[in-house]
Amino acid sequence: MLKNLFICKKPLIFWGFLLFKEPLFCYNMFMVTAQKITSNTSWYLLALVLQKVLSFVYFTILARYLGPATYGQYQLSLNFAIMLSVVSDLGLSVVLIREVAKQQFEEKKLFQQIFSLKIILSLVSALIIIILDLTR
Repeated sequence: MLKNLFICKKPLIFWGFLLFKEPLFCYNMFMVTAQKITSNTSWYLLALVLQKVLSFVYFTILARYLGPATYGQYQLSLNFAIMLSVVSDLGLSVVLIREVAKQQFEEKKLFQQIFSLKIILSLVSALIIIILDLTR
């Protein structure tokens, strides 16, 4: 069990030079995984913070440029688009990821089915937008 946690590299040829046949270096898989998780989490956190800062700057400049009335219309249309994007997805992306992880041999079929459903739901969302626009 513990042997599986440690991975040893045994390269025989490195840049044309013959190396030793015994392990050149070993490392603990748990530490590598922990370092990867820490690194990935740090990059993700940095991306989130940067996205929030850029959003704040962008929307501040946009609000000053457009004025209160036009900016309100912009935000209303943006909120409608966000609400209807939920209708066009309905969690299908998460289902696709979960099912592909379970059954890797049917990934193409699953992708085609979920993509077809998303197209249908996007058309329904577009129809809702058209109906709401016509009733205005």
